[in-house]
Amino acid sequence: ASLWLDVVLLGALAPPAVVGLYGVARGLTRVLDLVRQASAHGYLPAVTAACARREEERLPALHVGTRRFAFALVWPVLAVCLLAPEPLVTLLFGAPYAAAASALRLLAAGSFAASDFDYLDLLLIAERRAGEVFRAGLFDAVALFLLLAALVPALGGTGAAWALLGSGLVRGAVLQRA
Repeated sequence: ASLWLDVVLLGALAPPAVVGLYGVARGLTRVLDLVRQASAHGYLPAVTAACARREEERLPALHVGTRRFAFALVWPVLAVCLLAPEPLVTLLFGAPYAAAASALRLLAAGSFAASDFDYLDLLLIAERRAGEVFRAGLFDAVALFLLLAALVPALGGTGAAWALLGSGLVRGAVLQRA
């Protein structure tokens, strides 16, 4: 749901210009998310093999090592998105898009926060606990929908970014408790 629900509800509740500005910010952070996910290409097979061989003591090292590698790949761009989003947006898209900076900062914060819970879903799948991953996704989708409905009418794209940040934290907390 977090891949499309924010844009769909924002499109239904906000003017097209707000949707466009938000789309610019969302596109930049989606690239960061894709790089983080791609950096884990070998994580699921390695964790699954360790679980199958009953080598659970290897899991924390695999988890931490993969997260560190992913963070090393994205932190330079993530830092710019968090600390100087307006110059970045202006440099890439021009001054008319500078208003996307506040959404970009929040989306980058959400990406950073979500990275703390990265790969927990893959670990649960490797441990054959896919139901817990589904439950976390369900909580995420419900929280996202409710937060979008509450925040978008008043805050537009910034509200959508807050909603993604909040629902991502909900998903992470549910995964952490699993």
